[in-house]
Amino acid sequence: ARTEWTINGKAYEVDTLIFPHPVGPGVTFAKYDVPAMPLKVSVMTMDLTNKYIDFETCKSGDRGVAEENPLSMARRNDRPGHEVVGATNGDFYFYTNPVENGIPRSGQFRRDECVTNPVGRACFVLDDNRKPYIDRVDFAGRITHKDTTFRLHTVNMQRLEWENTGGNQINLYTNSYGLKTENCSGGVKALIHPKEGNFMWWANRTENCIIDSVFDGSGVTAIPEGHAVLWARGTCINQINAMMPGDEIAINLGVNLRQQPGLLSNFKELMGGSNHIFLKNGVNAEDQDARHPRTCIGFNSDSTKVFLVVIDGRSIASTGVTLFEAADVFRGLGAANAVNLDG
Repeated sequence: ARTEWTINGKAYEVDTLIFPHPVGPGVTFAKYDVPAMPLKVSVMTMDLTNKYIDFETCKSGDRGVAEENPLSMARRNDRPGHEVVGATNGDFYFYTNPVENGIPRSGQFRRDECVTNPVGRACFVLDDNRKPYIDRVDFAGRITHKDTTFRLHTVNMQRLEWENTGGNQINLYTNSYGLKTENCSGGVKALIHPKEGNFMWWANRTENCIIDSVFDGSGVTAIPEGHAVLWARGTCINQINAMMPGDEIAINLGVNLRQQPGLLSNFKELMGGSNHIFLKNGVNAEDQDARHPRTCIGFNSDSTKVFLVVIDGRSIASTGVTLFEAADVFRGLGAANAVNLDG
């Protein structure tokens, strides 16, 4: 079958190598070839109106510091009642220091829970009504103790890559991070548990907590099930030292779409990438850059279809695309908005 895409102002004939066909309820897979470039494009399309299919992010090893390839993650999460029909790689992750390898660099939400905090980079978001958004996502964590409110800098993320805090920060480690914290250097820690029920760690929700203990921050600390650990360094040590066992604190994970702050009260799923929103409301939003392989995600103008797209590159069979050309590919597929993940 042949069709035509306009890429970088030039019309290209497109061969359909694998016809769009169902791979799960509301999900189709197809593969295309643009011989004149050349270009190989794999496309998985999800119908968000189909109630029998869901979209979910995944974390390597289901813990903060872990490395695992997408095929292994898909197989590990495939079980009766939770069948995996397709997956791609997602966000960039920290990879140069073993104590943080595998932590998503742009933030992540999974099943409403904050796995790691957003940092202002471009992300794909699904809300509780299965409506998709693409925007830069900002995080403003807050801790209130007695009459004082101060900043919570990170959730399950050991440092802020694009902000120099001067070593003055407070990190929150939840059960999503794993069974224990990293091997911390100095500072002060506090072990906390929920005042009532269980921790949820949803966006824009206040968790009322009770202080179990305050102690030296050095070394590895267990994170018991149903608990969390605060670790303060630098000038922030005084804020944790002011807490006593039995004190009540409130933690709020403020999360907002940058272009529409206050629009979403909750973030069901969030996955970031290379910070490039290359297609916005049907218009190419990025300039030309080098051609690379790409993994991207987007959705159509009425927000009913999600497109997961893998474009091969750096080979004689497929050159890859610039971000400007990636937008043209997505428009050829019927998308109106798209963001680059870790290509």
